Amino acid sequence: MSTSIFSGLSQAKISESGVYLPPNGRFKVKILKCQLIHPRDGSAAFVVDLEVLESSIPDIKVGETRNWYQKNNDSFLGAVLEFMAAAFGFNANDPAHKAAIETQLKPQAEQYAEATVGPAQMLAGKILRVETQKRDTRSGGDFTKHIWMPGS
Repeated sequence: MSTSIFSGLSQAKISESGVYLPPNGRFKVKILKCQLIHPRDGSAAFVVDLEVLESSIPDIKVGETRNWYQKNNDSFLGAVLEFMAAAFGFNANDPAHKAAIETQLKPQAEQYAEATVGPAQMLAGKILRVETQKRDTRSGGDFTKHIWMPGS
């Protein structure tokens, strides 16, 4: 008797890999869900499911679901703060908004982040703009930098 290719399927976990926004694009997206995941390596990551509303890249169609994956590394907190600032209507790259981020967002940022990934999904439905850029790493690889902005 041969073993089925599907042997063990009932114990399998669904893959948590995502479909990401490619570099060198501009997008308008709607937040569907935010979550913390724990990949096999034991680390943690902040993952956002996004619906594409507009795209500068023809291969990325309106209505597609894409993901933003931010691994818990040196840039984790800053990247999540920039994302949250945009969701709250602040542009972290605009000097006029930096003071408001310091006084209005940062004092409650940890509580907001917990509510973002919790059952309330407080950012679900928010509209954002994001620009993606290819960046080189110090180790010779590359990654896609996301620059988050309010959607309006």
